Amino acid sequence: MELFDGYLPVHGKQPAIKEWGRPTELYSLEQAQKFNEYGGRIAENIVLIDVDNREQADCLLKIVEQENISTIVYKTDRGLHFYFENDGTFLKCESHKKLAIGLEADIKVGTSNSYAKLKSNGVERKIIRNTEKLQTIPKWLRPLNAQKLQAELFNLSEGDGRNDTLYRYIIPLINSGFTKEESRECIRLINKYVFAQSLENKELETILRDEAFENLHPDFYGNNKKLQIDELSKFIINKLHIKRINEKLYAYQNGFYVLASKLRGNYVLQYVKNPRKNIRNEVEAFINDFIIENATVADPRYIGFKNGIYDLEERKLISFDPNIVITNPINHNYISDAYDADTDKFLSNITCGDKALRANLEELLGYCLYRENSLQKFFLLYGSGSNGKSMFCTFIRAVLGEENCSSESLQRLGERFGSSSIYNKLANICDDNSSMHIKDPAMLKILSSGGNYQTEFKGKDSFSYTPFCKLIFCMNKLPKINDNGQAVQRRLVIIPFNRSIPENEQDTALKKKLTKDSAIEYGIRIAIEGLNRLLENNKFTESEKIDQQLNNYLGYNNPIADFVKKKGGIEYLLSNYCGDIYSEYQRYCEENCSEKISIQMFGKQICSMYDLKSHSVNPNDGTTDRHKKYRRR
Repeated sequence: MELFDGYLPVHGKQPAIKEWGRPTELYSLEQAQKFNEYGGRIAENIVLIDVDNREQADCLLKIVEQENISTIVYKTDRGLHFYFENDGTFLKCESHKKLAIGLEADIKVGTSNSYAKLKSNGVERKIIRNTEKLQTIPKWLRPLNAQKLQAELFNLSEGDGRNDTLYRYIIPLINSGFTKEESRECIRLINKYVFAQSLENKELETILRDEAFENLHPDFYGNNKKLQIDELSKFIINKLHIKRINEKLYAYQNGFYVLASKLRGNYVLQYVKNPRKNIRNEVEAFINDFIIENATVADPRYIGFKNGIYDLEERKLISFDPNIVITNPINHNYISDAYDADTDKFLSNITCGDKALRANLEELLGYCLYRENSLQKFFLLYGSGSNGKSMFCTFIRAVLGEENCSSESLQRLGERFGSSSIYNKLANICDDNSSMHIKDPAMLKILSSGGNYQTEFKGKDSFSYTPFCKLIFCMNKLPKINDNGQAVQRRLVIIPFNRSIPENEQDTALKKKLTKDSAIEYGIRIAIEGLNRLLENNKFTESEKIDQQLNNYLGYNNPIADFVKKKGGIEYLLSNYCGDIYSEYQRYCEENCSEKISIQMFGKQICSMYDLKSHSVNPNDGTTDRHKKYRRR
């Protein structure tokens, strides 16, 4: 990154040429070096911190060296010049400004046509610290707004009131737009480098405790006592970590991000007494216009729980962090050794003690927690009544939370606004699916594949997002799905619920047992274990019952297999002409609302399914025409 965009001769502290500001073209470095004294015009994206006091300059140099700050430092006659990339907040040149770090400096910015002297009395100024990539200027090098509140910080030692000074210093930092963490960082640096004698860590942490920051906020009224909407709005953005996610504004609350619209502008009440409605509207409008770019949501490796964030890669619970953007937390605790006997018994009962089948239920539950459709699956829970599949769906909802679930039917998902209901949901669980024929399965393919998808809420503009909602449907009878390309077949998981629970064995209190805290915490534990297993193997646990159920379904769902069976089986294929068979198949499709395929594709599938091949034959009708028939390979 270039610090200067041109060079000019200087004499003492003044330029030696009349016109040197932009857009004037200046000398090259090679040309300027011939002068006895010259300077560089500071590039527009650069800010210079000029510390003339030698002691304070050495102090700042120590900070940037020990904190590994990427800056370029020039030695001057009286001090040091520190160059940084401008973060956009330094708009003008200023002299004798107290910086947040407690040092005094002059500030020069490239946007104001400023220059820095690089050669004096024939001697080039020496670069004493260099870097390939310049760092954005740290916030603790900003000048504070309220000069009169600034304390003298440099070289304070024991007996100078360091504790009280730092505690009082929180207010001017907050008034200058520093967040709580930014204020803490600044004060820790002051204590470590700017004081002649540092406070002990225990004393410092007492000053920086959360209680010290409670109810502190800047004064949002200017010198004319008029409310500064822009300053109030920017403070709220920083305070609540407001971000745009999929074109909607979210605010950080209790460890996670919630729709800002749910707060209904109540955050304004904390900082403005009796705000008029138009003030709330102005703040909301400013925030909406100010935050343009969509934020990046957290990697699915992070799952939010009431007591922290579970990291799937590290396999442990970590602390909440506003930089980990999660919008759909689980409102229960993760406890690694949680157990609930009622839930354990229920899962064993509905799977008839089949370990592989139970492992699939645990993995399905864990897959719902994972905000990515990486395995591209959707799920049919299949079986006659009184077998536990509806109660298992109730259990999934209890673990995930109703706010993280939708319940759209297969038919509804295919309608215009139906798919908007699954936006930002972990699972769509529908246990009211009548048997049907799904003629166009495109929606199932798209929503289960994890690709970008466009949807719309009624009365709102459409928007694009990447669905991660898991599609789960309860079925007493399996639907027929048109799937000539086998795209649905690859995505479909049918989990059989084969046990019919007699009425005298049915537990009327089971729903209450499966939705109590201990049951949900056990559900979370086995879900995490199942998800870890799923991600490690990159597939669901192999199960004979699930494989058999899928094979049975594929035969039932294949219109060709059904057609051949109804016509008499393979003998029908061997005794009729291929063209006649295809004509009959077309009539079958029309009568059964099945999707037709070409005669070429039909022939290929017949040969593949029944191990046949076609050959030409002469008909016994006195003609010379040749027809095709099937025969065994």
